[in-house]
Amino acid sequence: MEVYKDYSNLSERIENMKRILVIDDEVMIVDVMKVILEDMGYQVIGFQSSQEGEKDALENDYDLILIDLRMPGEEWGG
Repeated sequence: MEVYKDYSNLSERIENMKRILVIDDEVMIVDVMKVILEDMGYQVIGFQSSQEGEKDALENDYDLILIDLRMPGEEWGG
């Protein structure tokens, strides 16, 4: 069986993908969210550290940011 993949407009498709940032201290949550959202066609970046996630969010553009508001030692919005 021959597998054919069309890479002719790959860079354009990647450029147009919606980007989602996932920040959660539980690795399983980040991994599951990545799998589900990537299967839906999104580009997903995940962090388990709120500091690293916040730094990345300030340096990059995202269409959606999903944050665990009950991470140990964090006081979101306060």
